[in-house]
Amino acid sequence: MGTDPASLSKAQLERMAPADRQVVAAAVGRTLGLSSSRRANAGLTTAEAGAKHELELERDLHNEFSGFLARNGFKLVIHADPAKPSRIKPGWPDYSIIRSNRILFIEFKVGRNTLSQVQKTVVNELLAEGCTVHVLYSYEAATRATKEYFAL
Repeated sequence: MGTDPASLSKAQLERMAPADRQVVAAAVGRTLGLSSSRRANAGLTTAEAGAKHELELERDLHNEFSGFLARNGFKLVIHADPAKPSRIKPGWPDYSIIRSNRILFIEFKVGRNTLSQVQKTVVNELLAEGCTVHVLYSYEAATRATKEYFAL
């Protein structure tokens, strides 16, 4: 016998360990005939699904902006991929873009995300050194800031 996994409430799912929620999600997905893409979020809490979605949006934003930089001939770019552990100093902006003896720092945020305390400290250190740092929420804002800064 046992409990029907589909009958568990959100409160019950939130109390479960993430690995256990994934087992439940797989069982529910198979029972309901969900596609693998729909099953991917089935075992996540609302907060976890939201964080996963924001990471995917930020990754897409990074990919789009990296393409812009490549198309416009930027060769000296240091980029911290949001989906991978970074070897760059914690809090360092996502992009360090260098051209013609100038450097531009861009930090992307998605949704209602704001700078962490570590990021605020690094941004303030860069600003104190006279660097230009932008915290941006869209591809359009990033391309506009880059074009203006490097006079493209």
